[in-house]
Amino acid sequence: MKRFIMYSITGIILVIAGSISYLIITEYILIRFPVLVQTNPKITFIIGNSYFREDEKAQWKIAVVGQTLYKGYWVKTDPDSRMDIRFHDNTAIQLSESSEMAIDSLTVKKLGLQIHTGSMYGKFDKLFKEHDLHVKTPTAFAAIRGTDLGFMIVPESAGNDSLMGQQKKSAYNKGKNKGQTLKTKGAEQNLDSGEAALQTLVYSLSGITEIYNPIFDDQKVLLSYRNKVIIGEESTPTNPEELSEDEIKTLQEKLNSIHFDEVLLITDKITFNFGSAEILPSSYPELEKIAEILKQKKVRVRIEGHTDDQGDAAFNQQLSEQRAEEIKNYLIGKGLDSERFETVGYGESKPIADNKKEAGRSQNRRVEFLIIEK
Repeated sequence: MKRFIMYSITGIILVIAGSISYLIITEYILIRFPVLVQTNPKITFIIGNSYFREDEKAQWKIAVVGQTLYKGYWVKTDPDSRMDIRFHDNTAIQLSESSEMAIDSLTVKKLGLQIHTGSMYGKFDKLFKEHDLHVKTPTAFAAIRGTDLGFMIVPESAGNDSLMGQQKKSAYNKGKNKGQTLKTKGAEQNLDSGEAALQTLVYSLSGITEIYNPIFDDQKVLLSYRNKVIIGEESTPTNPEELSEDEIKTLQEKLNSIHFDEVLLITDKITFNFGSAEILPSSYPELEKIAEILKQKKVRVRIEGHTDDQGDAAFNQQLSEQRAEEIKNYLIGKGLDSERFETVGYGESKPIADNKKEAGRSQNRRVEFLIIEK
């Protein structure tokens, strides 16, 4: 009997040791203090229509908030759509409209993303010295040491345009100028295929990122605080240029709007008296629906208030805080536990649409409910 017990204990120890060894070899865990465990990325926010597929040959499927992604997965967004993805507590990205990206590497030691079309903005953080973060595009390779970045793939002729809205130009009008030859920056591209020569614009707000064209990998440039670099299909990186104030503002807004927490729901149907935190009666049906959703989903949520950029920024900040608190009080009055709620206001600092148009301002005047604890 004693021998059987000893054999059993030995077997259990060997199984545990083998499992741990397998996880270490596959880089799912890293034995450090504290022990690091690889977390698969999760979609935290979607506007419009977004999709995923398990590999390059699989069929596209509708993506949803809360979905887990894995190594080899591809994701894409439709026009006027957007997807946010969190990789760990301090690294998340935003895939902008008309964009497509693949997860090339995903272990506790390595994260590799490949942008095929469109634009991606990310807040990156290296977990430790040997942590490998990199992003590939058709014309550039970026080794990231921890920074806030933007990547935009555009036709070479669009390289000097502004930061905003250029992803719409990344798809060349097939059939146009068919048979002609495009000459830009010394590169020739036959347009029979319907594709224009591409270049990548890389924007940085902080940190240091090593950028190069894979064809000329012996010529690199360090991209650091508030600068950008442009890399074409047959060109090496030039000296970084300083970002303009408009580019800095636009990039900061995009980075600020990235969702690290999963958005349970978002609504712009809750309205208030002008310049006030008083909820209008027309909002009650929407709040009733939200109360029912929260009664069914046993999660803690953070209520976030957002405004457009009209008026004084400090006033908008305070107003957004007060409105989030009023919504919390309304939901508590419907029988929900106050311990389930946190509130925060962001004022005009996290727009998700263009404040220059009324349609965009309407989207920015919103309330978001984010899951903060399962």
